[in-house]
Amino acid sequence: MSVSEHPPSQRYLNMLTSGGRKMKLDDAYVAALEAHRVSSLPSLAEYLTPAVKEAIASKRFTMDEIERSTQEEGAAKLMVLKGVVFTCHPVMKRDFGKDVTLFECLRVRVIESLAEIGDDHKEWVNATLAEKFYFGATPMAQKAGFFKVMGQTNYDEYDW
Repeated sequence: MSVSEHPPSQRYLNMLTSGGRKMKLDDAYVAALEAHRVSSLPSLAEYLTPAVKEAIASKRFTMDEIERSTQEEGAAKLMVLKGVVFTCHPVMKRDFGKDVTLFECLRVRVIESLAEIGDDHKEWVNATLAEKFYFGATPMAQKAGFFKVMGQTNYDEYDW
């Protein structure tokens, strides 16, 4: 494992600058933050491999099955993002038995429902999904049970 510096994401930089303005930081400092370069988000297409596609297509779950996974002793706890069903590591208890797509959208900008989703939300959700595919494929993550693709609820209905 290596450590290297990367510029912040646009989302994180937006939080810094909006917080800086709210805290009435010096205008020049906030302007310097706004001019800071940012990292690009991971591309979903890069991580949506044939093996991942096969795993997504392997089983269709209902939301009732996802919710029940939290109650079954010894069963994998499941979560959903953009219609893809993942196992959920015990440290992610808040996500057990849920579809976290709207929650992830709220990290970008407040909306009331997925009917209001914008391109900025879609970009973030796709990047988050790409990260789950990436981290779920690492040997350490596989051993720990992080983000294993188990199937889908309605992934094939998403056109983005």
